[in-house]
Amino acid sequence: MADADKLWNKRITYDLINEILGYSLDAKKAEKQKGKKDGAAKPSSASPGEEAAALAAEPDESENMIEKEVLQTEVMEEEIPKTFEEKLAKAKKEVLRRYERLVENYAKADAVEAQEIYLNTLSRLYDPHSAFLSEYYLEEFDISVRNALVGIGALLQDKDGYCTLAELMPGGPAEECKLLKPGDKILGVGQETGEIVDVIGMKLRNTVKMIRGKENTKVRLLIEPVSNPSARKIVTLVRREIKLTTKLAKADVYTIPVGDKTVPIGVIDLPAFYGEGGLNGESKGFSTTKDVEELLTKLKAMNVKGIILDLRRNGGGFLNEAVDLAGLFIKTGPVVQVRDAGGRTNKLRDENEKIVWNGPLIILVSRLSASATEIVAGALKDHQRAIIVGDKSTHGKGTVQAVYHLQNFDPEQKSAAKVTIQKWYAPNGESIQLKGVHSDIVLPSAYDYMEIGEQYKDYAMKWDSISPDAIEQLYGYGLPQGQAEALMGLLTKQSEKRQKSLEDFALWNERLDWVKARQAKKDWSLNFKKREQELDADEKYNEHVKEVQKKLAEKNYSKQEVLLDSAKDVEKKEAGNSDGSKDDYDIDSIDSDIDDDTPEFDVQLRESLRIMADWLEVLEHPEVLKNSKPEKKTDAGDSIENSQKSSPESSQPVASAANR
Repeated sequence: MADADKLWNKRITYDLINEILGYSLDAKKAEKQKGKKDGAAKPSSASPGEEAAALAAEPDESENMIEKEVLQTEVMEEEIPKTFEEKLAKAKKEVLRRYERLVENYAKADAVEAQEIYLNTLSRLYDPHSAFLSEYYLEEFDISVRNALVGIGALLQDKDGYCTLAELMPGGPAEECKLLKPGDKILGVGQETGEIVDVIGMKLRNTVKMIRGKENTKVRLLIEPVSNPSARKIVTLVRREIKLTTKLAKADVYTIPVGDKTVPIGVIDLPAFYGEGGLNGESKGFSTTKDVEELLTKLKAMNVKGIILDLRRNGGGFLNEAVDLAGLFIKTGPVVQVRDAGGRTNKLRDENEKIVWNGPLIILVSRLSASATEIVAGALKDHQRAIIVGDKSTHGKGTVQAVYHLQNFDPEQKSAAKVTIQKWYAPNGESIQLKGVHSDIVLPSAYDYMEIGEQYKDYAMKWDSISPDAIEQLYGYGLPQGQAEALMGLLTKQSEKRQKSLEDFALWNERLDWVKARQAKKDWSLNFKKREQELDADEKYNEHVKEVQKKLAEKNYSKQEVLLDSAKDVEKKEAGNSDGSKDDYDIDSIDSDIDDDTPEFDVQLRESLRIMADWLEVLEHPEVLKNSKPEKKTDAGDSIENSQKSSPESSQPVASAANR
């Protein structure tokens, strides 16, 4: 018992130190916000690494969803303690409050939640992707794959027991009624008829359940306005389907130098494979494939010469959408094979001869690219239709799940079971399970030093292979037969030389070293002075990175945004309904730790654009391949270690894209 008490005391001390250090970061943020309002914004020196460490020590009570809790990062200067004694006193109150809230949440757990915890614990002993979905989480799962929900169009947060409006979605019922504002508290919820139920102190998920409902039905909200807390009013809203446009496909057109001219290259950012569906058959017309086809049509009208499909943050989605999307880039042929527990194999092929884009195609991937993303990448790689660029390999999730609604067996049950039913295989017959799709051209990545991927999951299925599904005609990356290998060798050689010589990668590799050191750090000091020194060092390093990044960002290629028509409509509504009050109520996402004054500089995307430029130059001058011999690929780790050893003079470009 004494050992347990000693360990608990260490944990409390760790939490208190993190809380006190957090006040220092808050003070800097408040100073920066004040500077912005005064017209003199100052760069913040807040350390993302220290923020991450502090958050890691806290219970994760936030859930990324619409109409549920979000993290409010607005900092009020007058609330920040100044002296160490004030900081310690406030830290004790905050840590105590946090653990009291944790105990309270456990105490509020009902039988359904206990059942959910038990069944999910049991299912994960057999498979990391099978799960029991209660009515609540079934709806959440449905929203995530459809990119849409039926509700009032608001972000809600639990603030001291009050369900509070954090943000109103443009074009949603809550925003259009003009009767609600961010900061308003919801005291009660009622349906079209009947009593209004008091929701003060109620779990947020239960309040959300009452607010949502069927499309075109009414919900009544008892509101305490933020502008007048002593007032009360009832607002009646009609529920509508809200399309989550922030998670839809979007594109940019970059102007890139190729030889002695510039050419436009399209980049499509696809965050998920969403599609039609819904618990009640709603959400018709929502389709990843249709959206990407719309963007490709717009990009072709802008005369782009190459396409980069950015799937680095795409964790998957609907299997049929992955098959259909791959079909946009090939005439016909195999896309994926699926095999069930009985050994029965089903071959899914693209039968539509229509090709929306037949030009050069790069797929940008990371260790976060999983499932449906890996199907597309694996298929187009086997067809030699796309060059895969990015992390060493993708996530490695080679299994297929199906959702079985329990109401099909018992009408009273509104929950479901998500069960792994099949494994899938690339056209060449190899499973993606554990191994993932390997990149043709590897770029250094922080994920190489983190335990991210199927191989790190307990009870993950093993890798295997089956007979290949023959591809009748390889695309060959748009070159005559036999030149595909030479092209890949040349593009890889040019990229590796840039990785060893350009300033972009010098900073990138420096940051990777910092990440490696952080990942290797397993012990944290409980000495406050030492932690203060560590925080100061992190802040100084972060400031250095920002300064270099600002300098590098001056080299950013010019770009033009291309949106879906549906996203444009929402953007117009947002612009038309803006009243200038957003700056007074700032809500950030949980992972929003990048300062506004830090310019975007995407090293991997920039290098992918250079690779595309090299490819376009080869297509224009294929004779360069005659003098190019394929080289053995350099391991990404070698590229990182050697990046500081090669000088620019020793890495002369093979083609004109090398030093862009």
